[in-house]
Amino acid sequence: MRRPEFLLATYVTLVAIILDGVLSLATTILTPATPSDGDFGWMMSLLLGNLCCAVVAAAWLIRAGQIARADSADHLIYSPWGRVLWFFVPIFCLFKPFQGMRELWNVAHGNAAHSDSQWVVNSWWGATLASGTLGLFFSLVNGINNPLPLALTIVLGLVGVTQSGLSLWISWAIGSRLAKGIGDRQLAQVFA
Repeated sequence: MRRPEFLLATYVTLVAIILDGVLSLATTILTPATPSDGDFGWMMSLLLGNLCCAVVAAAWLIRAGQIARADSADHLIYSPWGRVLWFFVPIFCLFKPFQGMRELWNVAHGNAAHSDSQWVVNSWWGATLASGTLGLFFSLVNGINNPLPLALTIVLGLVGVTQSGLSLWISWAIGSRLAKGIGDRQLAQVFA
């Protein structure tokens, strides 16, 4: 069973992640070193870009979960909506989204849903946690109205770029495989 509409949704998600990264980078580079009234526009554009990317990624994650649940022979622990909602639950947001993505990765790649995760999923989650933690820490230490020193901006930028790159890779790897249909791959293995 082919799913061209899901492959299109995967492309849209990839474009949203790329645009969000470009907007974040442009905001970092173009924001002046001293805060001014003009910063509000940059910050609002960054916030809106992040929100748009989050909505697109959440919709993609829900659809990917629905497809995985329909195609998987294994019993999946995480519901399609659960994979998204765990991001908003304090404490649990530190590990439940990772477990949901690991389950999705395993199903998309024909592994048992609850088998060990691949290094790519581990790296993505590590970079996601590092990006959020470092951003929060630097903002709290330096203050919201003060620009970050160049070295901290570079570190935060590198972690963010790593996280975005891994998000692109995971989204493409899961999306392209789910779009082909798990049943088609398993049937092809039977006749190989």
